[in-house]
Amino acid sequence: MSGGAVMPTGGGAGMDPAEIERMRKEMEEEIRAQLLANQEQMKDMDESFEEKLKRNREEQEAMGAAQANTQDRKSKDPHLVNLNEDPMLSGVIFHFIEPGEMTIGRKDATPPPNIQLTGLSISKQHAVITFEGSEATVKPGEQGAKTKINGVPLTGPTTLQHLDRVLFGSNHMYVFHNPMNPKAPENTPSKIDWDFAQKTPQARLTGTLHRKRSQNTKALTQPVLACQKNKSLPRSRSWSSCPWCQRSMPLVRS
Repeated sequence: MSGGAVMPTGGGAGMDPAEIERMRKEMEEEIRAQLLANQEQMKDMDESFEEKLKRNREEQEAMGAAQANTQDRKSKDPHLVNLNEDPMLSGVIFHFIEPGEMTIGRKDATPPPNIQLTGLSISKQHAVITFEGSEATVKPGEQGAKTKINGVPLTGPTTLQHLDRVLFGSNHMYVFHNPMNPKAPENTPSKIDWDFAQKTPQARLTGTLHRKRSQNTKALTQPVLACQKNKSLPRSRSWSSCPWCQRSMPLVRS
């Protein structure tokens, strides 16, 4: 028997000529695809190590320049930065606010918006941000578009303040930064996290009142407790000599 491929002796005798032709074409296509793949591999192998290193260095430099430009703009220009429940996914998307009007909406809108968002809760023309001087205002782009500023539904033109939380639709949460006017509303933390952004104004007010009530209770009870711990004097004398006890508790006499 000579070398090479061995063809089956009885399998093709009864095959239809059209079937044989189809199999032949399939084999030719597979061989052609394999040859093309081999050519691509040979081309990649021919590229020298120096050329690969040069290309990689250029890509790294381009990425570094882009990051440096972003950092520089963050310190100068107003922008929106994303906020996510996962801290690792927060602060990775930036939308810089340019002077004039910027539209926000879906990419299938006509004309396409400047900031494109996705999702069932996003309208084609969802919102419009206008930036003039050092002030930014936002308004609904069309009727029914749902946007909230610090948990309050947006119904008309509203001025954005530094560190305001802006929710477009149901899922796109952003924090507005304005380095040109960095005065944030009172009681706003310097760093906004997901938990703080989720709280409604009513919830934050309730929490503030609860903290103040606790502080007032502690301020009233602490002097009385300190007086009761005074063991150097008889109980009646220590109470009668303490102005706090006289004001907050009935005078105890022996």
